[in-house]
Amino acid sequence: MEEGGDALPPLPKDKEWKNVRADSLIFAVNVNLDGETKRGVIMTDRVALVPSTVWVKTLDGEGKEKHVHVPVSDIELLSVEG
Repeated sequence: MEEGGDALPPLPKDKEWKNVRADSLIFAVNVNLDGETKRGVIMTDRVALVPSTVWVKTLDGEGKEKHVHVPVSDIELLSVEG
């Protein structure tokens, strides 16, 4: 592999999108947990065995990272960044 082989080509000025590596995507979501809406990100490094569910990383009340397994219907997609 050549040095700098992971570099992505520059974004053309007339495009409304850019190429990104899948592992750099961040899906920000709202998730309904026990009747309360929390902000989190979909954990793209793990896939639930049940296709209608997803793992989401949130913060608990003390600011500690918490991983929750929820139905897809309980999340709202807010943004996709890369």
